[in-house]
Amino acid sequence: MKMRRMYLEVAEFNQRAYTVYKKMGFKPVAYYLDEFFDSNLDLNGSHYLDVKSNFVITDKKIYNYIYKMKLNKKDFFRRLQ
Repeated sequence: MKMRRMYLEVAEFNQRAYTVYKKMGFKPVAYYLDEFFDSNLDLNGSHYLDVKSNFVITDKKIYNYIYKMKLNKKDFFRRLQ
């Protein structure tokens, strides 16, 4: 495997994925706001209300918090042992 490091991004509201990535060895390296892909998000829906604190709404745009995570080759293979 020639990779030295791998990066991924996961939305803060997706705690299940975040937990899996941490167990795989990924470590958070950045945290930022990004425009949410679905501007028609149901702001009264139970799913949104459960994770409301992970979003910022300004004017007609919706943003959500994102974790950028990194996995080094060394850490990956250490977990396999």
